[in-house]
Amino acid sequence: MVVAVVGFLVWALTPLGPDAGALAALESGSGVTVTHDGSAWVFLPDAEQGVPETGLVFYPGGRVDARSYAPFARALAAEGHAVVIVEMPLSLAVFKAGAADDVLASPALAGVSRWAVGGHSLGGAMAAQYL
Repeated sequence: MVVAVVGFLVWALTPLGPDAGALAALESGSGVTVTHDGSAWVFLPDAEQGVPETGLVFYPGGRVDARSYAPFARALAAEGHAVVIVEMPLSLAVFKAGAADDVLASPALAGVSRWAVGGHSLGGAMAAQYL
């Protein structure tokens, strides 16, 4: 049993990491502000574009580092949308399927009036279950 638990933890704690392009997309600039609050990466259009009306809460795929989705999130933010990539415990969305609740309740994102919740692979399945 101990071997199984240790094996699972090693497997879960070694997600697929971001490539160099994804790491570069985590930097603010070129019309997009990127912040990290410890549980999510937030991509917003710069203030001169105004408060975005629409936003996306994105759940990463199973065992995929949330930072890997930065190029996608940055591109949406550059088009004027708020994007929040939620980090999941053990990189598995099944452990925090209600993560969008925290995003929608965030005072920093109160100006966003319409939200979509989506994700990739296992994250997409958990996002589809979000009510």
